[in-house]
Amino acid sequence: MAKVKVTVSIPQELYEEAKKTKRKLSHLVSEALREYLRRERIRRAKNSFGAWKDFEGESTQFVRMLRESDERLKDLGI
Repeated sequence: MAKVKVTVSIPQELYEEAKKTKRKLSHLVSEALREYLRRERIRRAKNSFGAWKDFEGESTQFVRMLRESDERLKDLGI
């Protein structure tokens, strides 16, 4: 996996506590960010449950509607 270097600002006390662990700071930050993103994916998935509950009709009708919408976006260059 490719890596990038970034600069972040964190509270001093958080940095001091992290230094006491046996792990590298970059690993701790990566681990925390990975966990945060995992939780965000789960939150978004939970929020999407029932998003289509008001749609009445066959699934093929819904797919056709999505495809037509996609074609309109392509026509607009989006």
